[in-house]
Amino acid sequence: MTTLSLPDARALVAAVLTTCGYSATDVETIADHLLDCELRGLSFGGLARALSIAERRHATETPPQPIRTVAQTPVSATMDGGDQVGYLVGRHALELAVAKAHAQGVAVVGARNTWYIGMFSYYLEKAAAAGLAGMIAGSGPAVVAPHGGTRAGSAPTRSPSASRPPRLPSSGTSAPPP
Repeated sequence: MTTLSLPDARALVAAVLTTCGYSATDVETIADHLLDCELRGLSFGGLARALSIAERRHATETPPQPIRTVAQTPVSATMDGGDQVGYLVGRHALELAVAKAHAQGVAVVGARNTWYIGMFSYYLEKAAAAGLAGMIAGSGPAVVAPHGGTRAGSAPTRSPSASRPPRLPSSGTSAPPP
């Protein structure tokens, strides 16, 4: 087994993602999320995910479009991810939600047309660090079975409490098959 230092692991992710055309800022965002997964022991969403991102980026004929806000009010927004990797869309959605919540006291931001959003707790910890509570819900293709049901999308939810340090309870609508 090979052990990498954090700087070496970050450099490895940067080398892979730079070949796909990601900017230095985007590489830093993605690498931060992937390394956070590794440090939590969630290697399925860690360094190996960089290869999946590269494979998908190279296999997609149409290049990703810019992330954009397609509708908004003072307390809400809908974003189109432009088929960008979800770590980037999640960052934009979080930044917009935090700004709206600080300005108005509450915010709801939805995002679509994205993939690999990553760990919900990653974004909620950032919201908690900004002094906010949050809730995240996701959806996906019909690849898992809810308990006692047939195949459906997984829609886990997470929300931090107002206590310090943040407590991140998690629930999901799926269960592994028997």
